[in-house]
Amino acid sequence: MNIENIHRPLEGDASTPMLTKTFKSALCFLALLSATVSVQAQNETCGPLTNAYGPFNYRTQYEQIKVVEAFHFNADVANLRRGMTGSMASDLDYTLRASPNHSKALIAMMRLAERQKTEKPVGSSYSVECWFDRSLRFSPNDAIVRMIFADYLGKRNRKAEAIQQLDKVIEQGIDSPLTHYNLGLIFVDLGEFDRALEQAQVAYEMGIQQPTLKARLQAAGKWQETPSQ
Repeated sequence: MNIENIHRPLEGDASTPMLTKTFKSALCFLALLSATVSVQAQNETCGPLTNAYGPFNYRTQYEQIKVVEAFHFNADVANLRRGMTGSMASDLDYTLRASPNHSKALIAMMRLAERQKTEKPVGSSYSVECWFDRSLRFSPNDAIVRMIFADYLGKRNRKAEAIQQLDKVIEQGIDSPLTHYNLGLIFVDLGEFDRALEQAQVAYEMGIQQPTLKARLQAAGKWQETPSQ
């Protein structure tokens, strides 16, 4: 029996209100079940965020994160020279489970994957994309993570997805010239020069001094001064 037949009881049938109510309840249950299954599937793929220590927000809970960094994320790990307690990937894995939006550890994990020419470095519980998934589930408003993720997607020729991440950063509202500047650099990398120029002009009007973005736009023949300049 299909849904259409259930949804259309015969005219004059005294049971119509009850059938309609039952059908609506069934639809609500199915929608809830579908959402639950979707969340469960996501957690099974990239893991739940629960952790023995944390998880802690890298932007607001750095005192707790310093404990993790003391044992798992020093300059050697960040620069991919050697691990502290095992492999570099295992130390990065521990760091990102304790602080999912630890942007420096995310960058290191991304670089390690590129070095090993794999999406899941040896010793890591998850793929690089899963680490980004976990980070954005934990802190969806983290603009820095979204920009790093956009860079990751752009390098894999997933331009539309990268732009989606950058648009989400812009939608959140930006009060930092450095964020505008970094957005501009990523838009240049993606070949979106008009959007890069828009971000660059705002960043320079806000007083940023770094010359690289302007120089790259000039090299591409896309730089324009704003009227106030």
